[in-house]
Amino acid sequence: MNMIDYIKWRGDLTMSKDKFNIVDNLLFSYISYTNLDGIVDNSGKEVTIKQAADCFFESHTIEELEKSKSLIANAPIVLKYMAETERFKNCRLKYYEHNIDEETTQQFSAVHIVMDDDITYISFCGTDDTLVGWQEDFQMSYQEVSAQRQAIRYLNETAKDIGKFYVGGHSKGGNLAYYSASKCNKEIQDNIIMIYDNDGPGISDELFDQKQYENTIDRYVKIIPEFSVFGLIFERPCKKIIVESDQLLILQHIAHSWKIQGNDFIRAEKVTDESLMIQSALNNFLKDVNLKQREKFINDFFNILHDADVEMLYDFVTMDIAKYVKIIKKLFALDDETKKVGSRLLQVITDVVEQERDKIFSSASDYFKEKKDDVSTFFKETSDDVSEFIKTTSTNVYDSMKKTFDDITEPDKNKDQTSSLINDKKEKET
Repeated sequence: MNMIDYIKWRGDLTMSKDKFNIVDNLLFSYISYTNLDGIVDNSGKEVTIKQAADCFFESHTIEELEKSKSLIANAPIVLKYMAETERFKNCRLKYYEHNIDEETTQQFSAVHIVMDDDITYISFCGTDDTLVGWQEDFQMSYQEVSAQRQAIRYLNETAKDIGKFYVGGHSKGGNLAYYSASKCNKEIQDNIIMIYDNDGPGISDELFDQKQYENTIDRYVKIIPEFSVFGLIFERPCKKIIVESDQLLILQHIAHSWKIQGNDFIRAEKVTDESLMIQSALNNFLKDVNLKQREKFINDFFNILHDADVEMLYDFVTMDIAKYVKIIKKLFALDDETKKVGSRLLQVITDVVEQERDKIFSSASDYFKEKKDDVSTFFKETSDDVSEFIKTTSTNVYDSMKKTFDDITEPDKNKDQTSSLINDKKEKET
């Protein structure tokens, strides 16, 4: 059972008959992914979930959303299902804010959800499909970002007269929830019932304040899938709930993949070994790369994407091969220090891919078979068009990429050989 199944199963019971629970938290954290501009404002005027859903679908259809390439296309659909139930339809939305600013690299959105008993859940939005949002996520590795400052301001301004409340979010929204809760005004902090961090990244060592963290640690719960990447970045000791997912690898981050039974998640005993391996690799990468190096690499990388008119994630899907080649050439033209950071990160990714080849092959082989001609052209043009430095080393790069691609397009033929090579490597390491 996923969140949609839960809505259908639990929807006949109002909050007054069956109190707010941890699965409701996930649904409420997901609401803030829906763009409510023109539907809910920040004046404090209340709009029910049913009214909001009806208004949204006056100009959108489910078919349109299902065809969308957006990572958050399901959010309005979840809202629509909630609007059709006794449990959720009369919950009121207010104080909605939605701000995207390329100059300050800010992607911020939040909304209040008031339940039957007048208890509020404050939902912070996670990363959307904008490149600005993803750039801000990466910036969190070395500085306090605009969205975090906005989250503190939002709590201080909108939560001062609402009494007791929950606060939560999914992905970056989870980080904003507990970051703002630990740093907001004391009188507001005292009214927080629980902080729900649904697979959000932690706070970097440079920004972490142990005393502020301790003020709310007794009310902080982190919920992560078995294969968690984002949720284990800058991990801190806390109450942790690990849940099962119906997806593989990093796709377990998607909230509607989390398995539910009754009014709770299906719990897992621990995160996977692969997840811990990635956590260790990323931690080592962050230790090796200082703050200035992180900042320069991230800014250079995203500037190249912005120059290529990449503003939304789905721009990558519609981009032609020639534009990909231009991006690669600009990456190769970066200074040696920045390329060194990129190479270190690429090595982390390569190590993970090598360990997880069989799973990746089984889920992605069909896609790569369909795209074989395009990908082969991409590799060739990249190898032919790069600078003299890259031309010197391109043979090895090309051969390696070609071999990997051949393995992907013929997984059955190479599966036994791949497994043997990995086992040999493990035995040597032992």
